[in-house]
Amino acid sequence: MAHQVRTVHADRLLAAPGREPAQRNAQIALRDGTIESIGPGNGKADIGGPGTLVIPGLADAHDHGRGLRRLAFGGTDDALECWMISTFALHPQVDPYVTAAIAFSRLAMAGVTSVVHCHSNVFHDLKTEALETCRAARDVGIRI
Repeated sequence: MAHQVRTVHADRLLAAPGREPAQRNAQIALRDGTIESIGPGNGKADIGGPGTLVIPGLADAHDHGRGLRRLAFGGTDDALECWMISTFALHPQVDPYVTAAIAFSRLAMAGVTSVVHCHSNVFHDLKTEALETCRAARDVGIRI
């Protein structure tokens, strides 16, 4: 199996935000999606370029993994107790893998790489939903 090697040119690299200053003109070598090395830029890269800021993956400290937004099924934003009633009473039964994959994909597209998943959709048995949610996270490439 051939290894995929890619390079990223970062105009600014925040490798350790709050602990180290931004590095300028950095080159990041990736092998099969894993950082292999970071060094000075040479101007040749597959991704990035002038104006590119590279930061560590973001974390979402509280998410329910819902693929459908409440407004899509008539749920409203209100006080917690009212909001929960409308969410659970109106939410259609959906495939747990699909709904988690949609939610996790949205997070990944926004730069989130890890999430504390607070599971609350139970339309099937909990074990099935938990396994399907974990499978969706693995397939999307996000840590839960």
